[in-house]
Amino acid sequence: MKEEGGSASKAGATADVPLPNSSARKTLLDPYHDLASSIFDMADTPEMENTFLDAAKEGNYAKIESLLMRRNETIFSLDVRDKKTGNTALVWAAQRGHPKIVDLLLRYGADVTLRNFDCQTAVEVASPQIQQLLLTSAGIGGPHRNLRQASWQGDSNLVQKILEETQVDINCRNDEGLTPLLLLTRDVMLFEKIGSKLTADRPYDPHQVIEQLLSHRADPNAEDEEGKTALHYVAASKAKIASQLVTKLLEDGSDIESRDRRCFTPIHCASQSGNVDVVLSLLDGGCEANARGYAGTTPLHISAINGHDQVACALLRKGADVMLYDDSGLTPVDVAKTKKVKATLKHAWTEATQHREPRNLAPVREGSTRSLRGKNSRHTGEVVFDSLVSSSMNLESARLKPKHTREIGLLN
Repeated sequence: MKEEGGSASKAGATADVPLPNSSARKTLLDPYHDLASSIFDMADTPEMENTFLDAAKEGNYAKIESLLMRRNETIFSLDVRDKKTGNTALVWAAQRGHPKIVDLLLRYGADVTLRNFDCQTAVEVASPQIQQLLLTSAGIGGPHRNLRQASWQGDSNLVQKILEETQVDINCRNDEGLTPLLLLTRDVMLFEKIGSKLTADRPYDPHQVIEQLLSHRADPNAEDEEGKTALHYVAASKAKIASQLVTKLLEDGSDIESRDRRCFTPIHCASQSGNVDVVLSLLDGGCEANARGYAGTTPLHISAINGHDQVACALLRKGADVMLYDDSGLTPVDVAKTKKVKATLKHAWTEATQHREPRNLAPVREGSTRSLRGKNSRHTGEVVFDSLVSSSMNLESARLKPKHTREIGLLN
C-alpha cells in the first residue's frame, strides 16, 4: 500500500508539474518573453540610438549611464550619429554644456575626432571648461583611439609613448576613414587657434608628430573617402605653419600630383584657401602650375573665382597660363571675383599676348568648326568647388579639350 501510495503520490506530483511545452508554462513565461523582446527589438531599430542621442542632448545622465552599462556593439554604436545634424552623443553633450555626460562618454571610449555635418568636432562646439575635458582625454581609451586623438592634437609626447609601449596599426582609421596622419593634417588651423589651451606637458607639435608617424611607416598617401591625402588637407589649411608641414610631407614622399574625387591636386586646394605661402611651397616642390581639376579648372581659375589676388600673382610668376580655358570656355579673367584680381589677370593677359609668338595654323573647315562649337556648347561643368559633386572625368580629356577650345577662339 505504501508503495502504491508512494506511486500515487509521485504520479500526482508528476501530474501537477506542467510539461516543458505545456500552455501553463507558456502563460507563466509570457511576461518575461515580452520584456526581453521589447529590449532586443528596440536594439534592432533606431529607437535605441535615438533614445541615446536624446539623452545626451537633454543632459539625462541616468539614462545615458543605464544605456551604456548594458550596451554592446551589436546593440548600438557609441558614436552613432544624429541623422539631421551628424552630431554624435559626445558632440551633443559638449554643445549643450553637459560636462558630466561628456566625461562619462569619454570614459566609455567616445571618439573626439568625429565631425558633424557642419564639419565641427566636439572641441569646436564646447565651452572652455568642456574643451579641457576633451583635450585631456587622450590616453584613457584603447591604443588605437589614443593614437588617433594624440596625433590629431599634435601631442608628440603621448604619440611617442604609445608607439614605444603598445602594438598599434599606424594607419588605423576612425569611423570617418581617417588615419592618424590624416587627422593631424585636417585640423591644423583648429589647434593653432586653441594652442594656448593645451597643457605644457602636451604642447602642439604637428611637425614632430608627422616625423614620428612617418618613421613608423605611416602611409603619406593614404586617402580619405573623398580621395584626399594628408597633403590635400594641409594644403587647404590657412594655418601659419601649413607651409612648413607641406614641405615636410613632400620631403617624406607625399605625392604632389595626387588627385581627389574632384580631380583636384594639392595646388588646387591651396589656391582655393588663399594661403600664398602654401602655394609657393607647392610650386617650389615641383607641382604643375596649370594642373587641370574639376571641369578643366586650373589653380589660376580657382584663385580668381575666390578673389585671391596674391595667390594669382604667385601662380603667374611661376608660369601659370592666364589664357587657358576651362571646359565651359571661360578663362581666369572671365571668372574673377574682384576688380583687383580681374585687373591683375587682364594685365597678365596683355603681357601674354604681346610676348606670345603668332601661330601659323592651317584653315579649319567650317563643318569642323561647327562640330567643335556644338560640343563646347554642351559643356555644363561649373567652376569649383567643395559643393560640387565628385567627377570621374577622364584626365587626359581634361588636358586636351581646353587646348582645342583656345585654338578655335583664336581663329575666330
